[in-house]
Amino acid sequence: MGARLSASPLWEEQRSKYTTLGPLCWAQHIVPFQISTHPLLVKQYAAAAREHMREGPVTFLELGGGNGKFAYLCARSARTLLAFSGRNCGP
Repeated sequence: MGARLSASPLWEEQRSKYTTLGPLCWAQHIVPFQISTHPLLVKQYAAAAREHMREGPVTFLELGGGNGKFAYLCARSARTLLAFSGRNCGP
């Protein structure tokens, strides 16, 4: 079995970059977030979430360290899909 990721030099380099730049990492496009917030990918996740919502309430929890754009777009897309299907999707 390999070493823990937190023991890797890459881990320390990443930690140092985030500590130094903070939110500028996203503002200066250093962190690659474009793929996870691409509208096509978000719509696919929203469609999957919609299927789960048909069975009952769903809680969205975004575990990423990003700006929350994925969660916002996914929730908005899921609400739109539910509205078209005639379901009440809450506030």
